[in-house]
Amino acid sequence: MASTKRKADGDVAGESSDAAKKQMTPAERARDLNGWWALDLTTSDTLEKHLAALGMSEIPILAAVKAEKEVTTLQRFDITPTQVVIRKRMRLGTIDQKHEFGTPVVAGLKTTTATYEAGELVVTTSMPRVKGGGNVELLDSRRIDAGSDALRMHQHMVLSILSTGEKVETHRYYLPSDSPEELERLAALADEAAAE
Repeated sequence: MASTKRKADGDVAGESSDAAKKQMTPAERARDLNGWWALDLTTSDTLEKHLAALGMSEIPILAAVKAEKEVTTLQRFDITPTQVVIRKRMRLGTIDQKHEFGTPVVAGLKTTTATYEAGELVVTTSMPRVKGGGNVELLDSRRIDAGSDALRMHQHMVLSILSTGEKVETHRYYLPSDSPEELERLAALADEAAAE
């Protein structure tokens, strides 16, 4: 009987916590990297050089750059002491990734390892190039940007082509965001208001 009471109390606490979170702005909800983030195209590098270094051809690169302009790229982070779950929502679909910190994930010829220390999430990936032969190593780090007046996340990607030693750096910036569902609801309300 006592365990039922504790569960009921926990449910009420969870509900009030959820209600409090809904009243906060995205920036107030953001703690470290946890939560939804939207790509800020005005301050971010495009992926053009990054994708070219991976060996992708011109048409898919142009399509990827165009897609980012048409639909906001969103990322969500759920970080615990032992793992991170990353959800990426783009025009081309949604990708979910789960990483246990320090444990390599092998998928075919691709190996990925994640670490999280002092507020910085680092995901290291080794894989073959799409075209052109050889392997690359991607060091993808994210942290809250201390040099900004506004709360934003800085993603710094360093792609190394191992056979040549060439490195391509890409800087991307994200702002706190509502969930995709909330953004869609707000867009629908704006459309209704414009139609009236």
